Amino acid sequence: MAEKYYTLHAVVLRNRDYKEHDKLVHLFSLEQGRLTVLAKGAGRPNGGLRRLAQPLTQVCLTLARGRGSLDTLTQGEVERPFISLRQDLSKIAHASYMVELIDLAMPEGKPGQEVFVLLLSAFSLLDMDAEPFMTARFFELRLLAALGLAPQLENCLSCGRGILGGSFQLSPSRGGLLCLSCCNRSQKPEDRGQRSEVSGQGTEDRGQGAEQEGNIGYALKAQAPALAAGTVLTMRHLLESPVNRLPQLKIGAAAREEMETALAHYLNYHLEQVSKARALLKSLLE
Repeated sequence: MAEKYYTLHAVVLRNRDYKEHDKLVHLFSLEQGRLTVLAKGAGRPNGGLRRLAQPLTQVCLTLARGRGSLDTLTQGEVERPFISLRQDLSKIAHASYMVELIDLAMPEGKPGQEVFVLLLSAFSLLDMDAEPFMTARFFELRLLAALGLAPQLENCLSCGRGILGGSFQLSPSRGGLLCLSCCNRSQKPEDRGQRSEVSGQGTEDRGQGAEQEGNIGYALKAQAPALAAGTVLTMRHLLESPVNRLPQLKIGAAAREEMETALAHYLNYHLEQVSKARALLKSLLE
């Protein structure tokens, strides 16, 4: 028989009211992945569990197994409050965007240690005043890597041309770079921004489906942008460099737009409803 009580190390993604004074707390945990638990009394101003239900907080929790579908939070400790993530509008927006990506990428009940550590790293960067735009791109690229979907950024996948040999597009259907010459000769419909059919497959199956048509449920609104060599190099640094070096990376306005649009195009192909997460980010920043 399973023990009645157990411990989770988790990040609070969000909470919502439940009944009069309780809250449902949505967690991303090291041990169990995404799950929802009940925090009784957390809706009261002086509720003892209120601090453990704060969104964007790292916590260690003790839970009691429930008779129904929900386990109950009994006690715990705040390990890192990430207070600035709830005080600065840009940090709130970018942290909330990362939470939305976790929801899209990680099925409920599936642990993902690499993704859990990644989320904490990204929150830590924001908390230390790292540039939110670059932190979000770091999170996107390394989330793709953790899912086995990282783009190949070394050379053209078709002709082998090195990145210093010209401009490229990031092809989601092929999983990496195509130089513009090869891209114009061999683009698939997804790379041109044409509509694909809804696949209906789960996130865990999308790695195999990445080479097939049909992984987006809506039209991509624009063709993938051309990427200059400097933009590709910055993306490689975000994907490969130690986390403590990332705040040193600088990028110009044109390269920022190239990178953001290319990664949005790539993510749209592999994760359904990313456009909604990006719409949330933009709405919070307006």
